[in-house]
Amino acid sequence: MIQANNIKTILFAILSICFIFYLFLGIYSYRRDKKSKVNVIFFALCVSASFWAIGYALMLISLNIEIANIWRIVSALGWCFLNGIWVSFAFSLLGTNKKNISKIQFIIYLILIIFFISNLMYEPSKIVMSEPYGFIDNLYTITTIGTVFSIFIAVLYIVGFVIIYFQMRNSQKNRVKKQMKTILITSLISFCLLVISDLILPALGIVVFPCGIITISIGMGGMWYAINKHKMMSISYELLSEYIFETINEPILILGEDLLIKNCNEASLTITGYIHKNLEKNSLDTIIGFRGFNFNSIIQTRNVILEVDLIRENKKALVCELLATVIYDEYKDVLGILVLLHDVSERKNIAEIQKRYTLKLEESNIKLKNEITERLLAEEQIRHFIYYDALTQIYNRKKMLEDINILLGYKSEKFAVLFIDLDKFKSANDTYGHEAGDIILITVATRLKNIISSMDTIYRIGGDEFIIILRNLKSIANAERIALTSLEVLNKAFTYKKNQLFVGGSIGISIFPENGIDTDTLIKKADLAMYEVKRNGGNGFAIYFFEMGNCDLDK
Repeated sequence: MIQANNIKTILFAILSICFIFYLFLGIYSYRRDKKSKVNVIFFALCVSASFWAIGYALMLISLNIEIANIWRIVSALGWCFLNGIWVSFAFSLLGTNKKNISKIQFIIYLILIIFFISNLMYEPSKIVMSEPYGFIDNLYTITTIGTVFSIFIAVLYIVGFVIIYFQMRNSQKNRVKKQMKTILITSLISFCLLVISDLILPALGIVVFPCGIITISIGMGGMWYAINKHKMMSISYELLSEYIFETINEPILILGEDLLIKNCNEASLTITGYIHKNLEKNSLDTIIGFRGFNFNSIIQTRNVILEVDLIRENKKALVCELLATVIYDEYKDVLGILVLLHDVSERKNIAEIQKRYTLKLEESNIKLKNEITERLLAEEQIRHFIYYDALTQIYNRKKMLEDINILLGYKSEKFAVLFIDLDKFKSANDTYGHEAGDIILITVATRLKNIISSMDTIYRIGGDEFIIILRNLKSIANAERIALTSLEVLNKAFTYKKNQLFVGGSIGISIFPENGIDTDTLIKKADLAMYEVKRNGGNGFAIYFFEMGNCDLDK
């Protein structure tokens, strides 16, 4: 008797923990994203499991069979509809709202309601069994309706598994594949344990406590993990926009992979004159004239900067600089395309004024001309928002420009700019494809990061071009040593599918303040030095000297 009471206490404690556990999973996921259909259905699934758990727990410790039957009905409310909600959850992962699916779910719930009602018609003495450790539900094995329902719920579980399996197999998204795999494996484990404890063992005459409500905790935990760890279906364009809109004041448009506008900020509405609903779900070319550029190639090129004509709501055109970047998540799936617009019409007007009047007033207005030119050059140096290169995960051109400007502000600190261009990258990229090119660029970034100190910084400024900033330069020999080490790591083989690719590089170096006291001059002279190495056969380095400035600057 003492042992039976101990078993009852342990089972009651486990079931109570399951009740709290399922409620926690559902409420936590629902509060994270109430708008997500997947989260809402998962919440309903958790509530059903909670009814099942608390009904079994209180049935176990009931004082008599009538009270036990009441709690059995509470648990039946949970396990009856749990199976239908499981199928609804599987359908929700498809992300569609087809009428046929709604009809199927309606039929499933109708059958479950009929079964639940029929559940109420049995005498407690026929379906509630008294064991030494408490009352348990014996509906599955001793009634025809219970047997039929057991087969029906097995079919529902299998339908859910099939839906999830094909979603995993057919999805092009790495994120979705990981989500489906997690749910499928954990749910299958739960299902197998449930069948063994609640169906197979009782059918063999082995009376055990029906542990299905406990074993489903594995599957519920797997679903919760997939929803919250991998952000199940919640990586929406609105979610992507939220952080960006709070960070950037420039006009921003968020596009989907279908190149349709999914979201935009207030600045974009102001500059275009449109309202939000007139922009959303429209193609970008309805408001942008690309001047012959094929914007459909953005997924392949990953980023682009070009001058375009913005067609405003009043049909007037505005000249803008467009920066488009494909945004990826940690699974290398495309989240969306970030489009930033910068109004350069004023700059164009100033350029026209400059051109028209400097012809007549060249000598008297030379100072004004220089001021306007400096302003234009300063505007050209302004880049937008993203500080990291999407492929190599090192700093990009915008970050480089800002860092150099900060260093120039110190004035007394000497530093070097190393301009690196890969010699044979184009050949490898054309021969083996973009995947090989990406691997080379990522490897180059990693190798170069490993040879510089924590004070120094590496940037990818576009294509196969990199820049290294060496701070607190004590002597030119230090820059030469880094350049030599860079050439050594660039000359090592790059492995792509068992192929050994050799690239090498050309490096140009400029020193502050000897070769310039502004950002443009330093980068320009490092670039000139690099092209001097290219003209001499590549695979080397050179420090800028005055004679290089007298060479042809057209590259």
